[in-house]
Amino acid sequence: MNKKSKFALGMTSLFLLLLCSPLLFANAASAATYSVTINTSFNSVSNGNSVAITEDGVSTTFVTPHTFSDLIGIHNFTVPYEDSAGHPFFEWGKTAQSNPVFTTITTSSSGTYWAVYDSKVPRQSQGTVNAVSPAEQRYYVTPSDPAVVAAAANKSWNDILDWIASQLTYNFSDPIWQFPNETLSLGSGQCRDYATLCVSMLLSRGYTAYVVTGNVTAASGTEIYSETGHAWVVIKLNDTLYHFEPQRTLANQPSPQNFSSGYFAEYFNDNEALYPASPSQDPPATQTYDITISTQYSSSSRDANVAISRNGVFTGFTTPHTFTGMNGVQNFTIPVEDLSGHSFIAWSTNTPGERIYPTITVSSGGSFVAVYDSQLSLNSLWPAEYRYLITPSDPAVISAAMNKNLSGIVDFVSDLPYAICAAPQFPNQTLSRGTCLTVDLATVCVSLLRSAGFVAYLVEGANSASPNGTWVVVSYNGTFYHLDPHYSWENQQTVNFGSYQASYYVDEKGIYPAGISQDPPLNVIDIASGQNQTSQVPEFSSTLVYCTLALVLMLAVVLKKRIKAKKES
Repeated sequence: MNKKSKFALGMTSLFLLLLCSPLLFANAASAATYSVTINTSFNSVSNGNSVAITEDGVSTTFVTPHTFSDLIGIHNFTVPYEDSAGHPFFEWGKTAQSNPVFTTITTSSSGTYWAVYDSKVPRQSQGTVNAVSPAEQRYYVTPSDPAVVAAAANKSWNDILDWIASQLTYNFSDPIWQFPNETLSLGSGQCRDYATLCVSMLLSRGYTAYVVTGNVTAASGTEIYSETGHAWVVIKLNDTLYHFEPQRTLANQPSPQNFSSGYFAEYFNDNEALYPASPSQDPPATQTYDITISTQYSSSSRDANVAISRNGVFTGFTTPHTFTGMNGVQNFTIPVEDLSGHSFIAWSTNTPGERIYPTITVSSGGSFVAVYDSQLSLNSLWPAEYRYLITPSDPAVISAAMNKNLSGIVDFVSDLPYAICAAPQFPNQTLSRGTCLTVDLATVCVSLLRSAGFVAYLVEGANSASPNGTWVVVSYNGTFYHLDPHYSWENQQTVNFGSYQASYYVDEKGIYPAGISQDPPLNVIDIASGQNQTSQVPEFSSTLVYCTLALVLMLAVVLKKRIKAKKES
């Protein structure tokens, strides 16, 4: 662009600026400004304790009372939930242009706005949910209260709903707001007490949940409607808010059309703040079922009273117990031993899937019985009882495994002499007497491997020699390999592992579904000569060697150049 073109462009820009400036100044002059004064009132007395003021979400560094001048448009002013003396925010005064129950008000014209603080959290009410200030309801949600934490006791969200509905009775006469620990102690309460206890327990378990304040009309079709105020809960599940009635179990929630037509939310609160109500959905319309978990002994129908876990979380219940309102797929687990040391052996024959594991998976209703052995017998071991024959902490096992690597242990076991006996042996017996049965070789091999720091399991399944054979799997460098303890390490390559079909794994802690394992690698000597997993030494690769040489060469070149430069100077 030549000088003439640049001059012409500059003159054109100046002309447009002069042409539009009257319009710009006219618009600025015509914008109305206003002033807002934010102040506090405490216990009906003006000019309460000073509190910080936030404008449009940003701290202003000003405290009450303060006047904001030359404001244009809409502005939001926020005060804290407590003043400097710990008095709770109650609501804004009557001059507030927006909903006065929230700590934030919206203004668009001049005025003085009073944030009212209460002398203390009120306890006396007239029996309605509106008697306590909405902003003060957060004090009645107490997820850290020890009584609440104990009551939540690893319960899932639907367990909490069912538990509250079954444990509390409605109190129609008590006008006192109750803290959740008081509701637990009394075993009764009103709708607000059901809701605050439910949300407290849910928050204690890590769920996102809120107390809902609103009203329920006759259109809800329920007997709990109240035109003057009602409280229920919302729970966030899979990033979606669902509303629930805590006075009812999950299986007996109001039908979707009743929730939609009769429940009207005004605001939410948790233990931290009050929020405008957000859209929430009806509980998912799913088919529910009931599950009863009980136990008995092999020679007695007496229940073992063991703890029950569901989906990996302890429920707080012991057998026998019925879980209601279940939906989808559920996993129930009982311990491998009862409190008296009796071993779990199997579930009742009506149990779906494998019965030999402490965990069962169900998707429909039923009553399932876990059987515990009245007395351990080595002549008739159940799959879960083989764990008693794996003893990595036995002194004889520790001594035998000492200073042996993987191949050393396998070779040692395969060389054990044979003996004559009628029942499986414990590893220390096998080490002293010799091996009687195939299972003896497997249990002593696994015991030695685990004592040496390896991850190893006894395997039961079918092979070419027996439909109920036993062998070993061991993890090395993150890969599971199957081994037959009849053979030395060098001879593992001669085994036709293609005919070995694993059914389950066992260690000293429990029984597990079989995983995937590989044949021992061709370079068996290389893998066997390494140390076990607790003391592996990294190997130098050729790439590392080349990189090291390249680095040395580069340093030599740099050093040579510096010496040359120094001589020339």
